[in-house]
Formats: sequence, structure tokens, C-alpha cells
Amino acid sequence: MSNKKKKKPIGLSSEARERIEQAVARITADLAAADPVGVFDAALAGVPDLGADIIERLAKTRTQEVLNFLCGVSPFLADKALQKAARKAIYSLEQTGLKPPDNVRPQSAPVIRSPEKRFPRGFLGAYDFEGVRLGVLALPAEPTGYEVAVFLCDHKTGLRDFSSWHTGPGEFKKMIEQLNQNSPSPLTEVPPEAVRYVLAEAAETTQADGRYAGDDYAGFLLAANRVEKPARPVAYDLITSYAEVPGDTELPLWDHPFLQGLLIREELYPHLAKMDESETSVLVLTPAQKEERRQALLEKAREDVFTPERRTLLRRQLEETALLLWQSGMADMAEAALDAAGKVETPAGEPSLTEIFDRSVMEVMGPAGLNAPEETLEDTLDGGSGLIMPGR
Repeated sequence: MSNKKKKKPIGLSSEARERIEQAVARITADLAAADPVGVFDAALAGVPDLGADIIERLAKTRTQEVLNFLCGVSPFLADKALQKAARKAIYSLEQTGLKPPDNVRPQSAPVIRSPEKRFPRGFLGAYDFEGVRLGVLALPAEPTGYEVAVFLCDHKTGLRDFSSWHTGPGEFKKMIEQLNQNSPSPLTEVPPEAVRYVLAEAAETTQADGRYAGDDYAGFLLAANRVEKPARPVAYDLITSYAEVPGDTELPLWDHPFLQGLLIREELYPHLAKMDESETSVLVLTPAQKEERRQALLEKAREDVFTPERRTLLRRQLEETALLLWQSGMADMAEAALDAAGKVETPAGEPSLTEIFDRSVMEVMGPAGLNAPEETLEDTLDGGSGLIMPGR
């Protein structure tokens, strides 16, 4: 008998556990779908190495719906580790007294498998400090691969950059990994209809700005029309209840990285420069007079920044950010962001505007005092958006 001690298995990291929970949440939200394999593949796309853990976690829900789902997916799993995990999960669920209907009982896999069915896929990034975001829309192409579009856009001017080309499934996966490595924030997978809406909106804004969207966009449009364009932002169809946003100044919502790009910088510089001039003025003022002047300048800055147009822009940014939060499994924050979006164009949205303004002023002024007036936005942001578009 060997005296060699067995090594204790290394547990999953907190990040891996969080990604498993997010994948399980996506699956459980769509258990009744007509295509369980498509649902499982979509949830596994970003975490291919955690498939067995996801199946094990699904089994812990101990529900009839999950058993039916696993029975529907099991015959089509090509990976042996996933097959084993599915059989084990189904067995454990049946031991609790659950019984799958005959029409979904797992059958042996066919000798000849039909080609893998592919579906449109969409990805969106968070806004950077210039209000720019990255988007990807991939459409199945014949006989294999995807017609993929990668674009940069903002709500002010529309499309900043647009490229489209054909790529294989493996190349597509590598492309998404490359974009995640080179982008300020990771891409979030969203319903393709959401990307279709954002892309169409950006193209319309581009044309309204007097610019041509480009030949690449015109050529891709025929394929893009296979994805239905929603009548409104997709967040409103997914998030059905909105959480009331408290009026305090310690909202965890505004601490999330997805919302850091909503802070205001460029518009504040002229107003803060006036504050700097006031601080160094040769006029003899009492501390109370200086503070009064400072508050008056801040209030004037707030009025000038949050014009009706700026509020509309902020509403759209909050709607889109709510979608990213929802798709990332943060339902409470998504509801709070969508609630704030519905209020920023009305007096009810003042607490949210005050929060963004106060945080923006602190961000620009910094703990050491007001930045030099001649400092530009590009100096502060280390060279702009930092988004790197992949080559064709």
C-alpha cells in the first residue's frame, strides 16, 4: 500500500464561480426555450472550460425544468467530460424523485450528427470617457462561419468606425478574445437584436450628421436585416420591474465600472477654469464670499452641462448600461439604472444628475486641487478611448 498522500484538489477561483453563476442564471432564465442546445451553447460561449461545473451547479436547483433541460441537451454533447457530467446530473436529479417525460428522456447520440446549428450573436462594450463604445454583430454564413461586423459608435455623431468580413467559428472566438484584451472594458454578450438596434441608431445619427456610413455598412445591411430591429431599446423588454433609486450620495450603482464612462469631463473644464481664476483673483474676498462665488460657479456649470440634449444622451447611455448589467447577472443594479434612465429628463432625475455632477467635479479636480486650465482631455485620458479594432 502506498504511503503517498493525495493532493487536495484546488477549488475554483471566485471569478470562476461568479462566471458559473452568471451562465446558470442565463440558462435558468430560458429553460423553456424550444432549442435547449442553443441556449446551453450560448451560455457556454464565454466559459468553455467550465461546462461540467455549470451542469453540476444546474443540478443543484433540483427542479423538473432543469431535469427536462439537461435531458434535452445531453444527446448532443460532443465532449466526453460534458457527457459524463450530464449523465451524473440527470441521475442525481432522478434520485430525488423527479422523472423526465418520455419525450425528453435522454437517448443515445446518433451515429451521424447533423451540422451544428449556429445563431446570430451580439456583443456590446461599456462606454468609455468619450462616450464611445464597441459593438460586434455576427450572423451565420453559408456553408460555415459568420459574417461579422465590428464597429465603434457614440450617440452624438453615430458610427466612428465600421468593418465587416467573413470569418470561421475558431477565428471568431479568437477575435472576441483579442477584442476583450485590447478594449478598456470586456465585451458583454447581449441579444443580437440589441446590437441591431444600436447599429441602426448609430447609422441614422451618422446620416443626420451629414456623413456616409460607408460601403462596408451598406454591404452588411442586407445580412443584418435578418435580425429584427426592435422598436425600442431591448432593456425595456428584458427588465420588467424597476427598483427605486435612493436619493443618497453612496449609491453602489455609480461605483460600477460600467457607469464610470458616464462621468463628465470635457464640458467641465471651462467652468472649473473660471473657478481657478476666482481662487487666484486679486480681489479681497472673505472666505464666505469665496465659497459663495464657488457654489454659484458650480451651479452655473451644472445648468450649462445638463442641457435637454445632454439629458437625452444620458438617458440612452443609462438604458444601454442597464442592459449590460442585466446580461452580467446584476439584476438589482440593472433595474436601478433603468429607473434612473426614465427619470433623468424630468425633475425626478435630479438626484442622479447631482450624483454624476458631484463625482465628475471630484474626478476632474482631484485630491490635490484643480487641474491646470491648459490640461486637455487627451492629456487626462491617456490618449483617448484606447479601443483597438482588429484587422480583417
